Amino acid sequence: MANYQIDFFDRDDRPVARMNLKGTHMEIAERLASLDNGLLRVEVRKEP
Repeated sequence: MANYQIDFFDRDDRPVARMNLKGTHMEIAERLASLDNGLLRVEVRKEP
């Protein structure tokens, strides 16, 4: 398992939230796919 930092941006490209999650890349992808929040962009970074 790895730690991931996830940043969420609105339609004007403003940062609106940050989450830190621990899991496999598939678990993180499933969690992100389940969101229905109208955000335009999501950035995911694996932390060292």
